[in-house]
Amino acid sequence: MKNRRSQGRLARLWLAPAAIVALGACAADPQSAYQPTESQRWYADRLGPRYQVTVPAVYCYSTLGKPDCYAAPVSGWERRLVAYRGPRPSAD
Repeated sequence: MKNRRSQGRLARLWLAPAAIVALGACAADPQSAYQPTESQRWYADRLGPRYQVTVPAVYCYSTLGKPDCYAAPVSGWERRLVAYRGPRPSAD
């Protein structure tokens, strides 16, 4: 009975270093960066990227409570603008 307990403890003792070594192998090596194959370069040159991420524009203005956010700039509220993502709003 005592022998089985010591074997379980020994297994747990080696588990942490083994996990560290195994996960350390997953790190990206800066010397061997991924290089696409010739066929992947050919398709990328002719077809372009597989997908393109578009982020919608957002303009947030201060209010008495939480900021209100809109998809387009609101004219006359330039002084209340607290944050935006997208084209810079004009100060006309």
